[in-house]
Amino acid sequence: MRAIYITLLNIIIVLSSVNLSAQTGKLILEGRVEDASNNKPVEFANIGIEGTFLGTATDIDGNFNLEINSEFADFNAVISAVGYQAKKLKVSSLSGGNVIVRMTPAVYGLSQVDIKARSKVLYGIIKSASNLIPVNYVSGPVSFSVFYKEEKENNVMTEAVVSLFDNKGYGDRTYTDAFVNRSYTVDEIRRKKDFKPIEDGVVDMDDLLLFDVVRVRGNILDSAVLYDFTLKQEQGTFYEGDSVWVISYKNEKPGFAATGNQKVKSYSGVIYISKTTSAILRNELTIVTDGYFQYGYTGFYNDEIKAKDVTEAEYKIVTSYHKNTKNKYLLSSVSMTKTLLKYDGTEDKYNESMKVLKSVIPDKQFTPGRDYYLFKESNKEFWSRFTLPD
Repeated sequence: MRAIYITLLNIIIVLSSVNLSAQTGKLILEGRVEDASNNKPVEFANIGIEGTFLGTATDIDGNFNLEINSEFADFNAVISAVGYQAKKLKVSSLSGGNVIVRMTPAVYGLSQVDIKARSKVLYGIIKSASNLIPVNYVSGPVSFSVFYKEEKENNVMTEAVVSLFDNKGYGDRTYTDAFVNRSYTVDEIRRKKDFKPIEDGVVDMDDLLLFDVVRVRGNILDSAVLYDFTLKQEQGTFYEGDSVWVISYKNEKPGFAATGNQKVKSYSGVIYISKTTSAILRNELTIVTDGYFQYGYTGFYNDEIKAKDVTEAEYKIVTSYHKNTKNKYLLSSVSMTKTLLKYDGTEDKYNESMKVLKSVIPDKQFTPGRDYYLFKESNKEFWSRFTLPD
């Protein structure tokens, strides 16, 4: 009798478990949202369960995945995206896996475009790119061989081959980390004129490295200041064979936190982000500052150490990135044009650039240091064999 009782009890427990499982069953909503006109993915489409706070958004490939309780099977799911007509479907119709939702493009008059909604999408794209930096970029030690060039009024003044060492890579994005964990030494150098100590012996690599926007904060990729910028999607869908978002940005009231310089008067640019990986491929930046610090672009300088004859400085900087053999991105080049407007109305123009010749995983320990002031003699034999990069 006792055995029969235990058996019946076990059956009741099993049946109760089955009943409870059915009551608390899960639905997996999974599929892809596509443009009905061309079958291309619709990225960042919103999928919300009507009457609840449940929802998700598609990724850059239009895919979505959401797990909910089966009790919502008869609810409606609303799918919406900027530039498309909203769609309402039964939640149950989105379960089963590999569901394709096709959205019809909306036709708007200019006055009907929801600028705020479009801006939210652009902010989301930039935030995703910023969040994925540790995934997309080299995050360990890396060594670069770099070609550095300085020009004044299009006349080459200095050329150098520099060894740049980064002990951390693109892991910790702070100015302090980038400064402490980066070092460089000048391997070879040549100048087109006799130079004065201090003034012409300076190698201004630090100016260029400040605009490795993926490596440091205080720019459009800094989530803490992202909403200080106004964004606009620009024309252009491809960059060096990669499908991209091209987004222009502007900071109406630039400050140090968002620009890295307390003397900035205007700050605007254009950023290119891969639709495939969300990696930053290129950044074009224009900065205008009140006055000019004669020892380089820096965040902390005062009126006593500004160049006395310069009223305004304009910087145009282009930074680009490339993928290495292990499918990780890293710095490719930085170029900067400085135009100094003087009180007498004349201008001086300088160009500085650095281009990565090669990058490798270093086989030596990090050694701090920078060749700021260099009095090295030119090696004529080396330069006779050296091929200038394009």
